[in-house]
Order: sequence, then structure tokens, then C-alpha cells
Amino acid sequence: MSSVARFWRRLVVAVWMMSVAGAGAGAQGGTSAATCPTDGWMTLAPGIHIWQPAPDQDVSEANGGHVMPTSVLVHEGRAWVIDPGPSLKAGQQLIALIACRWQARVERVFNTHAHAENVLANIAFLPEVKQGKVSILSTQGTRDAMAKRCPDCLADLTQRVGVEQMAGTDYVVPDAVPSPGEVWRLGPHGLRVHEVQDAHTLSDLVLVHETAQVAWVGGLVYGDRLPELAQGSLMGWRRSLAWLQQTAWTALIGATVSRASTPGEQPEALQQTDAYLRAVQSTVLEAMESGLQVSEITTDTRTPFASWVGFSQRHGFNLQRAWRELEPGWMDGLLKPER
Repeated sequence: MSSVARFWRRLVVAVWMMSVAGAGAGAQGGTSAATCPTDGWMTLAPGIHIWQPAPDQDVSEANGGHVMPTSVLVHEGRAWVIDPGPSLKAGQQLIALIACRWQARVERVFNTHAHAENVLANIAFLPEVKQGKVSILSTQGTRDAMAKRCPDCLADLTQRVGVEQMAGTDYVVPDAVPSPGEVWRLGPHGLRVHEVQDAHTLSDLVLVHETAQVAWVGGLVYGDRLPELAQGSLMGWRRSLAWLQQTAWTALIGATVSRASTPGEQPEALQQTDAYLRAVQSTVLEAMESGLQVSEITTDTRTPFASWVGFSQRHGFNLQRAWRELEPGWMDGLLKPER
């Protein structure tokens, strides 16, 4: 049995124990159980907990689409969630676990960007959204992208992980838009809001916990898993990484959780993502300078990134996407390979 499967089995048992003991009133009950699942969870700092996916995996039926970290901030029975996950099932299990481990009720859910594996678990919070007990927040750009793309994203994810894993799942567009620069507070946790446009997607929400020097960066930072350029901009993404590199982060939570190995150094995943995007830009511009066609570089696997998860599925597409973006600037003489 996989670690993910063991996690869910323990969670079901824990939730059953709660119900037998008369725990909880509704999905977000506030009573603890004798034991609660901990598989896959890490505590990054006091009150900051992260449910990590199994390492080195892409979306599959085995993991139910759980390939991105889900974060929970907790203080005195109140909880906030950042990127709740890929399905109704995942969202319901998350709610039950938060009640079990921390006797907390979710009040806010943040969506960092409009990719299915991050946001489709919004559906689990819909009943309490309608009652005004939970608010789901994202940038306006993410709201617009979800309304436009989520029907197709839902169909695609269902095809990849199976109907059973996605049963009852539908997309729920966030109901609130935080303003850039404002700070949302949960006890000792203050999250400053930033919006990054035209980077990993058209609009990415970045949440900065300034006292802990931690930032939630959604899909802007990957590690040992190939970034996706499908809805983004190579040059905009690189600019966003340059902005992130201006701060000495203790940790970044993106497509992975990455900590700085020593004070003053950047988390490894930030360095890896920047190295990959820089390599894509250089590969494309050097091919243009050499008179090659995009088809002549998309099958080349002579790259240090070939061992990353998703390389065979995404690298060729990323090169094509980058080619379309960079070609006008190269033809005008504005872009040259970095030497």
C-alpha cells in the first residue's frame, strides 16, 4: 500500500472514531480524536502545517491528483487553507483532518492560481461559503481564468485520475479578491498580498508571511519537477523569480516545499526553477541564431533537467511556447542568447 493510500486509510479510521465518540457538528466539527493521521504532514513553523504529496510524482490515479502542497495556518480553533487540492474527496478529508488534529474550523481558503490540482477542492467548502462562514479568495485574474478554463480542467483531471477519485467534484470560483499590499491576519500570522501577472499563469497570488520569512508562491517555484509554461510567460516568469530573489527566504511553498539550506541562501527550488527557465530561453535563442527550426530542438534530451518528473510530457511543449514568445523580440534584435 502506498504512503498516500495509508494516509487516507488512517484518516477514514480517525474520522469514524470521531463520529462514534459523538464528535463534531457537521463537516467542520471541533472535537478531537484520540489519534489523528500525520502521514505526509510537516510543521514548517508554529501554526504553519503543510500536507505534502508523495515526492517525484505527476498526476495519476494512484495519487488522485495530489501533486501540490496544501498549507494550513492554525490559531485558537481557526484555520486558513492555501491551495486546498484537486477534488471534493480531498477537500472533505482535509476539513476532517483539520478538525481532528487541531480542533479547528476553516474560515478562509486561498487559491494561488487557476490550476485544477490546486483549486478543485474548493467544492468541499461550498456549503459554508453559502452560509457566509467560509470565504474563498484569489486574484481577479484567477477568478476569470477559473470561470473560463475550469470546465475543461475538470474534464482533463477526471480523465487522468479516474471518475471515482473525482466523484462529486465541480469548480467553485472564489468569492473575494484581496487587494495587493494588504495584510490578512490570523493571530500571529500576517499574510501580505502580492499579485504577479503574466508569469506562471496570467495571474499568480503570492502570500508573504513576513515574520517567518516564508512565502506561498503557487506554481512560480518548482523543484525536480518540470515547470509548465502552458498559460504563462517565460520572460514574465523570470522577472517574478528575480523579484523573489531579492528576499532571503527561510522557505518557499510552491509546487514543492523548499527551505534555505543556510541563512542568506535562496531555497534550492527557486534556484532550480530559474536555472530551467534560463536554459529554455538560451536554448531557443541559440537555435534561432543558428538557423534551426523549433522541431529540431524539442526532441533533444541532452539537458540536466531530463531526469525531472514530467520532462517527457512538458519540455518539448515548453520550448515551443517559449519560441512563440521570444521570436518577435529576436527578430527585432532585442533578444540575444545569454553568454
